[in-house]
Amino acid sequence: MKQGGHWLELYTNDFKRRMVALLGYEFRAMNAGLGYQFVARLAQAEDKKDEIEPVSREFVERFISVFDLKRLESYSNNLVDFHLIMDLVPTIAKLHFTELKKAQTPNLSYVQTALLVGMGLQYKSIDVLQRDLNLAANQLLPLFNKAICKYFKLVKLAYEQDAEKIIQVEEKLAKEATV
Repeated sequence: MKQGGHWLELYTNDFKRRMVALLGYEFRAMNAGLGYQFVARLAQAEDKKDEIEPVSREFVERFISVFDLKRLESYSNNLVDFHLIMDLVPTIAKLHFTELKKAQTPNLSYVQTALLVGMGLQYKSIDVLQRDLNLAANQLLPLFNKAICKYFKLVKLAYEQDAEKIIQVEEKLAKEATV
């Protein structure tokens, strides 16, 4: 980034974080689709030239615990109702819009992202989102499940890659010890 534009990046990131936080307060009455449009425009302002690293386990553990991962897995496998993971939805939404680079986020549809905004940032119920998005609950809930499944896979991949690195190091040490 050019030296003169550094202040703009800092300002944009600060504004994005503040806007995401205010969606749960002053902008809660805003239609979830409109809230998505607003936040999506901020996400597009990212500099796409940065080299994107995969999401690490250390990064994920700052937001989602191993116990949370098990709940996400249960929901992804349709073993529990979405109410069991509702406390994680704001965390996932904030990850999606403020913490992760665009290339690191799962590819979500318009409705899936609007659900993340509505449920995770505006704290709206499915009943309110039905009116906002003009879709029935039996259409919204499967789309929400698919979005959460994508995030579960992202988090699970971070844990698996970390375990793979540990195994490789242990195998290397075992080979060196036998030589």
